[in-house]
Amino acid sequence: MLNRVEDSLSEVGWEWPQYRCMIDERHFYRIRSPKAFVELQQVGRRWVRHDVEAKVYPEQLRIADMLRASGETYRVCSAEEWQAIEDRMG
Repeated sequence: MLNRVEDSLSEVGWEWPQYRCMIDERHFYRIRSPKAFVELQQVGRRWVRHDVEAKVYPEQLRIADMLRASGETYRVCSAEEWQAIEDRMG
């Protein structure tokens, strides 16, 4: 049985992946599902990649917050924005 986060997200009919970034544009996310995302994080002048499987409820809530993109923390970004960062990483 799905948990509450998956239930609420699966009803929306999302197409995957979804792209989000933090307002400061130092963190970009490619959300693969309600339970998985890839983060590109700027650390100084370089970018670091994190692959995250959301196994615990707080991580799943984080993904739900990213998908909502309320404008206070996250915004919707494009696949092209994501790709530009990934290309810089080499």
